[in-house]
Amino acid sequence: MTTKKKRTKKTKEEKLEYTREKSRRWRAENPDRKKKENAEYYLRHPEERLGYNRKRRAVKHNAPGDGVTREQWKLVLMCANGRCYYCGKKSDKLEMDHITPLTRGGADDITNVIPVCKKCNSSKGTKIFCIEWTPPTHGEYND
Repeated sequence: MTTKKKRTKKTKEEKLEYTREKSRRWRAENPDRKKKENAEYYLRHPEERLGYNRKRRAVKHNAPGDGVTREQWKLVLMCANGRCYYCGKKSDKLEMDHITPLTRGGADDITNVIPVCKKCNSSKGTKIFCIEWTPPTHGEYND
């Protein structure tokens, strides 16, 4: 007579933890492969990398706020009509700038972001608009 092992029913949490542990082990055993997979993924999805980096910076600086979703950012870009908030230059590659920088206690949410061109964003850095920094002059722009 064969004896059957009695199976215990695992909870969702136990199954989830088991899966997570299995993934952790695989990543630890295959670091080069995981690194290659990540690199390939981010080449196919560059916007994901930008979002990941932005979120990482917000967490690093303990910034309040829930972040900015893609839908919210698209709405901000649409309202800006494709123009840099600081200099008015029209661009299809506007960057997200925090009005009050995260390093200065600014929130990582929709109320603290504006679209700006790369030149203005790089020039501003972590300075506060109108108090420590004024936009560079790019010359007149055409509509």
